[in-house]
Parts: sequence; structure tokens; C-alpha cells
Amino acid sequence: MRRVLTVAVVVAAVAAAGCGTGSHRRSNTAPATSAPAATGTSGPDPTSGGTGASGSAGTGSAAPGPTPSAPRGQGGSTAADPKAADAALVLDMYDTINRAFQAHPDNGVRAVIAAQYPGDRADVDFARCVDAIVPGAKTLPRSKRLHFSPNVATMTPDPGYTLTSNRVRGLHPKGRIYVTEVTISDGTRPTVRERHQVVLSGRAYQFSSC
Repeated sequence: MRRVLTVAVVVAAVAAAGCGTGSHRRSNTAPATSAPAATGTSGPDPTSGGTGASGSAGTGSAAPGPTPSAPRGQGGSTAADPKAADAALVLDMYDTINRAFQAHPDNGVRAVIAAQYPGDRADVDFARCVDAIVPGAKTLPRSKRLHFSPNVATMTPDPGYTLTSNRVRGLHPKGRIYVTEVTISDGTRPTVRERHQVVLSGRAYQFSSC
């Protein structure tokens, strides 16, 4: 009878050890200081395909299965390339300028000035810009509706860009700097020029000189 009880205890112990495969064994071999996996505090990280932030294969989890991901940083920042989002901001900036020109060309000039990079405001002035478009004019005729079409397929990072003009010297803009081909037309002859843009604090800016 005693031998039967001993065998039963051994069998029960083996069975219990088999039930913890994949969780308790990994927990036992993990360093004592390892943090437990996040449990339901956030949704899957879209930049990592739902993989946990630590990249571990379920270490310290109570049961096998996918580990919920943890946020990568404050404000939802990720290591993903921001160019696509920045291109949308650049398109929106030029769209705002174009709509202002359609309402009235003088409004378009004001929109260009409003979109100027803050550190380069000395390069734009309403009277100078009007005179640059129509020499000698104090206000623009309705026929002078400029249109800006950025080709975001050509949008290229240019982190080393430094602005030097007649009024501003050696300005290195803050933010993410790009250079983009922009087609500029006034209803008669379109021209393609490389123009610089900056994305700073969730807004796009451009550089004009007039």
C-alpha cells in the first residue's frame, strides 16, 4: 500500500511539471529583475506588427501566446519614417495658399507670408511681394492668381540646408527640412523650381523672398 501511494505521488509531480511548459520554465531561467509583460494596458503597436516592446518571446508571462505591446514613447512617437505625414502637411500648406489666391490675389500674398518660416520673416513683405508679381502695383489684379503644385514624389530630406539671402544670413532652420520641386503658374507660363520646406511642431513652412 505504501509503494502504491509513493508511485501515485511521483506520477502527480511529473504531470504537474508538464502543465507549466512554455511559461514557468522560461520564468525560472529569466533574470530576477526582468519586468513582467504588459497586460492589456495598450493596443498593438502598428509599427511592430503587435510584437511586444521588449521583443521577448513571452518571458515572465503566465501562459503561452502573443504578448500585448507596450507604447514606445510619449505622444505616440515611433521610429517610423515621418516623410508621408510631412508630405501631407506640405500639400495642405500649399493648398491653403492656393485657395487664398483664388479668393483674391492679395489674400494669396498674405497666405504666403503666413506660411513663411518664422526665422525668415524678414524676407517677405506685402508691398515688396506685390511689386515682385506686378512691378509698380500696390494691389494685385484678380487675374494674378498664382498656383503652387508641389511634386511630393521629389520631396527629399535636406538636413544641411542653410538659408542665406539679402536680409537673412546663415539661417539653419529647426525641424525636418525638405527640398521639393514645385510648379508655379499664373495662368500663362508654369515654371518648375526647387523650393525648401520645413516641418516643425506639426506644421509645414516654406521660404519665399520678395
